[in-house]
Amino acid sequence: MKTHLSISDIAQITNKERSTVFRWIKAGKLGRVRKIGSEYQVPHESFEKWWAENVQTIDQEERSA
Repeated sequence: MKTHLSISDIAQITNKERSTVFRWIKAGKLGRVRKIGSEYQVPHESFEKWWAENVQTIDQEERSA
């Protein structure tokens, strides 16, 4: 298992656009994120915790849009 996930990894897992994942990172929603060069790296554990807590909220927001 990877220790960190890229924006592309998270976009694929969540079935969201890369721009959406980037907004989540900029808003601080995914916790401590490191940037190496032009790539953002999200700790796998942080993402899993955030996703488990927020998946229903995200689905509800999409339905009401």
